[in-house]
Amino acid sequence: MTLEQALSRVLETLDAQVAREMQRTPAEREQRGVLKSEAHKKRSEKVSSHILEGISQGEFGLDGALILAEAIPRCLRILAEELGEDDLGKVRSTYLRELFLELEREAELGQCALGDKDGRAQLN
Repeated sequence: MTLEQALSRVLETLDAQVAREMQRTPAEREQRGVLKSEAHKKRSEKVSSHILEGISQGEFGLDGALILAEAIPRCLRILAEELGEDDLGKVRSTYLRELFLELEREAELGQCALGDKDGRAQLN
């Protein structure tokens, strides 16, 4: 399996899981709404847990996680730039705005955890 095939499979699986979870009865829709934020958060926690466990168990290294962490926000930014709110729609634009804010918070926490108060990493 190529890298591209594996990534496609992962993304398709996540999409399918969210779609299944969103198949709600009218009563469930009334109680829990129709937004996917809860389903996204649940899958995000599951993926995060798997990555942390895999790294700690030596199943894979940090490099793959670093590459994904860099690639996905970049792709989402490019989509936002190319499509804009009109093509994305209000709900998807809101999901992206909230995600970009969450990424910023996580980056700040990561910088603090590494003792970098000004947020400027230095590689020599």
